[in-house]
Amino acid sequence: MSEQGNTMLTLAGLAGVVYFGHRWLTDSERKRPGGEADADPVEPVAAVASAPVAEPVSKPSQVEGANGRGHVSRRFDAVFATHGRGIPLPYLRALAARESDLRPDLTTGPAWGLLQVEPVVLADYNKRHGTTFRRADLLSPAINVAVAADALRVIIASYRRFHPDVVNLREDWDNPRFVELLTFGWNAGFSERAGVGRVVTYLGRQGVADVTVDMVFAHAAAAGAVGHLSREGKLRFAKAVTRLYQRERARTDTAAVG
Repeated sequence: MSEQGNTMLTLAGLAGVVYFGHRWLTDSERKRPGGEADADPVEPVAAVASAPVAEPVSKPSQVEGANGRGHVSRRFDAVFATHGRGIPLPYLRALAARESDLRPDLTTGPAWGLLQVEPVVLADYNKRHGTTFRRADLLSPAINVAVAADALRVIIASYRRFHPDVVNLREDWDNPRFVELLTFGWNAGFSERAGVGRVVTYLGRQGVADVTVDMVFAHAAAAGAVGHLSREGKLRFAKAVTRLYQRERARTDTAAVG
């Protein structure tokens, strides 16, 4: 990374308020005809079982890691620690493993790099922080992690702002339900207009406070949320990242005790 890139990355400090782009589902993009969203229909909310969802194996990291025991490489831990905005290393490690199989050069789709950041999200990051990073810069692990971690902080701040009373939306890395909902918002949409936030509001109007990722998935369509939240693949992804995070966290704790 150039000296100019390092300087701009250092200046990119606090997170902004909203990301633009279909992956993070901004309010302006999801307005219904006529402006504001229609009132949500009130329907009985049934409890949703948290049964495990089968996960198809499609990447080497889902079977075994570099040491042959399913552990994720710690090759990028220094980058995660420096540019990860305080997000736990085991989580960033797990997310990168599921997003790109820890390949910082991955460019097979619209999203690029270690944590698969989309160009439109990078553009909004630049606008918010006054940086001038280009799409090719996403292949730098430092820049990629900085942009992705900033996005995660935006999601966490949005959950806190709009749903302070929902326990599973409070930042608590000991709570796997929070991790699942954060990851679901990252991968399928978090906004109040059409993402996880909209579904949580819908559930709250019916007296549901103990929100889980399964409930958001099950009631996304009824809440009028974006279709991504009703896709089983997105649900599997959120759960897979959370399981891997817990495994990596246990690995870290074991190493610390040893």
